[in-house]
Amino acid sequence: MSENRDSQDVLLKGAIVVVIFVVAGLAYAYMVGSKEPESHPLLTKEGEAKPTREPEDPFPDSDSEDEKLSEFNPTSGSVKSPESVDALPVPGDPLLVTLPAPHDSLGQISIEKYDSEGQPTGRPLKSGTPVQIPDPNWSGERIYFKVP
Repeated sequence: MSENRDSQDVLLKGAIVVVIFVVAGLAYAYMVGSKEPESHPLLTKEGEAKPTREPEDPFPDSDSEDEKLSEFNPTSGSVKSPESVDALPVPGDPLLVTLPAPHDSLGQISIEKYDSEGQPTGRPLKSGTPVQIPDPNWSGERIYFKVP
Protein backbone atom coordinates (compact mmCIF):
# COMPACT_ATOMS: atom_id res chain seq x y z
CA MET A 1 0.00 0.00 0.00
CA SER A 2 2.85 2.34 0.87
CA GLU A 3 4.44 1.66 -2.52
CA ASN A 4 1.23 2.59 -4.33
CA ARG A 5 0.95 5.80 -2.30
CA ASP A 6 4.60 6.73 -3.07
CA SER A 7 4.02 6.28 -6.81
CA GLN A 8 0.87 8.43 -6.60
CA ASP A 9 2.84 11.15 -4.78
CA VAL A 10 5.54 11.06 -7.46
CA LEU A 11 2.92 11.31 -10.23
CA LEU A 12 1.16 14.17 -8.46
CA LYS A 13 4.42 16.09 -7.96
CA GLY A 14 5.35 15.48 -11.60
CA ALA A 15 1.96 16.78 -12.76
CA ILE A 16 2.34 19.88 -10.60
CA VAL A 17 5.79 20.57 -12.10
CA VAL A 18 4.40 20.17 -15.64
CA VAL A 19 1.52 22.57 -14.87
CA ILE A 20 3.96 25.12 -13.45
CA PHE A 21 6.14 24.95 -16.57
CA VAL A 22 3.13 25.25 -18.89
CA VAL A 23 1.81 28.30 -17.00
CA ALA A 24 5.28 29.89 -16.96
CA GLY A 25 5.67 29.24 -20.69
CA LEU A 26 2.27 30.75 -21.46
CA ALA A 27 3.04 33.79 -19.29
CA TYR A 28 6.40 34.26 -21.07
CA ALA A 29 4.79 33.92 -24.51
CA TYR A 30 2.13 36.46 -23.54
CA MET A 31 4.70 38.96 -22.27
CA VAL A 32 7.12 38.57 -25.19
CA GLY A 33 4.57 38.23 -27.96
CA SER A 34 5.14 36.72 -31.37
CA LYS A 35 8.68 36.72 -32.73
CA GLU A 36 7.58 36.47 -36.37
CA PRO A 37 8.83 39.52 -38.32
CA GLU A 38 5.62 39.76 -40.37
CA SER A 39 3.56 40.43 -37.26
CA HIS A 40 5.74 43.24 -35.89
CA PRO A 41 4.40 46.70 -36.83
CA LEU A 42 7.88 48.24 -37.25
CA LEU A 43 9.30 45.53 -39.55
CA THR A 44 8.81 44.94 -43.25
CA LYS A 45 7.94 41.51 -44.63
CA GLU A 46 11.66 40.95 -45.24
CA GLY A 47 12.36 41.58 -41.55
CA GLU A 48 13.99 44.98 -42.10
CA ALA A 49 13.17 47.94 -39.86
CA LYS A 50 10.63 50.42 -41.20
CA PRO A 51 11.61 54.07 -40.79
CA THR A 52 9.45 55.66 -38.12
CA ARG A 53 10.09 59.17 -39.44
CA GLU A 54 12.23 60.96 -41.96
CA PRO A 55 15.66 61.99 -40.62
CA GLU A 56 16.04 65.73 -40.11
CA ASP A 57 18.75 67.69 -41.91
CA PRO A 58 21.00 69.37 -39.28
CA PHE A 59 21.90 72.00 -41.90
CA PRO A 60 18.66 73.34 -43.36
CA ASP A 61 19.00 75.58 -46.41
CA SER A 62 16.51 78.21 -45.28
CA ASP A 63 16.11 80.07 -42.00
CA SER A 64 12.44 79.02 -41.73
CA GLU A 65 13.50 75.39 -41.29
CA ASP A 66 15.77 76.39 -38.38
CA GLU A 67 12.71 76.72 -36.17
CA LYS A 68 11.67 73.11 -36.88
CA LEU A 69 15.12 71.73 -36.15
CA SER A 70 15.73 70.77 -32.57
CA GLU A 71 17.87 68.22 -30.83
CA PHE A 72 17.37 66.60 -27.44
CA ASN A 73 20.51 66.32 -25.34
CA PRO A 74 20.05 63.31 -23.03
CA THR A 75 23.02 64.30 -20.85
CA SER A 76 21.64 67.68 -19.86
CA GLY A 77 17.96 66.96 -20.57
CA SER A 78 17.68 70.14 -22.62
CA VAL A 79 16.47 70.79 -26.14
CA LYS A 80 18.68 72.93 -28.32
CA SER A 81 18.99 73.92 -31.95
CA PRO A 82 22.35 73.06 -33.49
CA GLU A 83 23.97 76.07 -35.08
CA SER A 84 26.26 75.63 -38.03
CA VAL A 85 29.45 77.71 -38.01
CA ASP A 86 31.24 78.77 -41.17
CA ALA A 87 34.46 76.83 -41.61
CA LEU A 88 37.41 78.78 -43.00
CA PRO A 89 39.75 77.20 -45.57
CA VAL A 90 43.44 76.94 -44.72
CA PRO A 91 45.40 78.70 -47.49
CA GLY A 92 47.53 76.25 -49.47
CA ASP A 93 45.93 73.08 -48.02
CA PRO A 94 42.51 72.08 -49.41
CA LEU A 95 42.27 69.20 -46.90
CA LEU A 96 42.18 71.47 -43.82
CA VAL A 97 39.80 74.05 -42.36
CA THR A 98 39.68 76.11 -39.18
CA LEU A 99 36.65 77.27 -37.23
CA PRO A 100 36.00 80.81 -35.96
CA ALA A 101 35.73 81.70 -32.25
CA PRO A 102 34.71 80.20 -29.89
CA HIS A 103 35.99 77.05 -31.64
CA ASP A 104 39.26 78.54 -32.93
CA SER A 105 41.21 76.75 -30.20
CA LEU A 106 40.59 73.46 -32.02
CA GLY A 107 43.17 74.41 -34.66
CA GLN A 108 43.16 72.84 -38.10
CA ILE A 109 40.49 70.22 -38.85
CA SER A 110 40.84 67.67 -41.65
CA ILE A 111 38.04 67.49 -44.22
CA GLU A 112 39.65 64.65 -46.17
CA LYS A 113 37.30 62.18 -47.83
CA TYR A 114 37.65 58.48 -46.91
CA ASP A 115 36.75 55.51 -49.11
CA SER A 116 34.42 52.65 -48.15
CA GLU A 117 37.30 50.76 -46.56
CA GLY A 118 38.17 53.67 -44.27
CA GLN A 119 41.28 54.71 -46.20
CA PRO A 120 42.02 58.41 -46.91
CA THR A 121 41.58 59.37 -50.58
CA GLY A 122 43.73 62.53 -50.60
CA ARG A 123 40.69 64.56 -51.75
CA PRO A 124 38.61 66.98 -49.68
CA LEU A 125 34.91 66.52 -49.04
CA LYS A 126 32.61 68.23 -51.55
CA SER A 127 31.95 71.93 -50.91
CA GLY A 128 28.78 72.40 -48.85
CA THR A 129 28.99 68.96 -47.21
CA PRO A 130 27.62 69.14 -43.65
CA VAL A 131 30.09 67.95 -41.00
CA GLN A 132 29.62 67.34 -37.30
CA ILE A 133 32.43 66.67 -34.85
CA PRO A 134 32.44 66.09 -31.08
CA ASP A 135 33.07 69.24 -29.07
CA PRO A 136 36.15 68.48 -26.92
CA ASN A 137 35.21 71.32 -24.54
CA TRP A 138 31.65 70.07 -23.83
CA SER A 139 31.08 66.36 -23.28
CA GLY A 140 28.23 65.03 -25.39
CA GLU A 141 27.95 68.21 -27.47
CA ARG A 142 28.70 68.47 -31.20
CA ILE A 143 30.02 71.22 -33.47
CA TYR A 144 28.35 71.58 -36.87
CA PHE A 145 29.93 73.17 -39.94
CA LYS A 146 29.85 72.97 -43.73
CA VAL A 147 32.84 72.38 -45.95
CA PRO A 148 33.70 75.74 -47.59
